Amino acid sequence: MRALDLKKSLTLQFNRILEDESNLSLLSGVFDAINTTEYSSSVSNKQYDIVAERRAKYNTGESEGTNWDVMKIDLKKKYDF
Repeated sequence: MRALDLKKSLTLQFNRILEDESNLSLLSGVFDAINTTEYSSSVSNKQYDIVAERRAKYNTGESEGTNWDVMKIDLKKKYDF
C-alpha cells in the first residue's frame, strides 16, 4: 500500500474511532504508550554495572564462563530441583 493510500485509510479508521466517545480514553492511552520513551526497568543500575564488569573480565580472559549444562546441575543441587 502506498503511503498516500495508507494515510487515507488510517484517517478514515481514526474518524470512525473518534465518533464513539468511549474510544477516546483508549486511543489516548495508545498514543501515550507510543510517545513514552522512558520506562522503568526492574534491573537496577548497580546490577547492570556488575554485568558489565563481569563481561569485561570475560572478554579479556581474566574470567572464564561456565558451561550451561554444568550450571544447570549446580543450580538443581543448590535449590533442590
